[in-house]
Amino acid sequence: MKTWELFLDDRRECPASLNGEDRKVARAVQEAKELVLQYGPPNMMWLDHDLGMVNGKASDTMEFLNWFMEQCQTVWGYYPEFDYFVISDNPVGRKRIESFMTAYIRLVHGM
Repeated sequence: MKTWELFLDDRRECPASLNGEDRKVARAVQEAKELVLQYGPPNMMWLDHDLGMVNGKASDTMEFLNWFMEQCQTVWGYYPEFDYFVISDNPVGRKRIESFMTAYIRLVHGM
């Protein structure tokens, strides 16, 4: 499967220095899910925390990450390795993503 990178942010433009054929931009959780279903697990994720409102409810990247973990456990049967970078300006949201990713990395590497 081809490697690709996910840029998940509802507002920011993907910096020109990061653009490339393998970079896909998602503005919402559902878009990110659809990209993963289409292309498989990304090898790099650029993650914002707050993703605006969807159907009158605040949306955030944790919804996507929890779905991603479920895919690993129930659909793919493995935990893919990937790099990530948190691009959120929200300090609490940044910490939530980093804590989740630390736990994920421990699971993947058996630490």
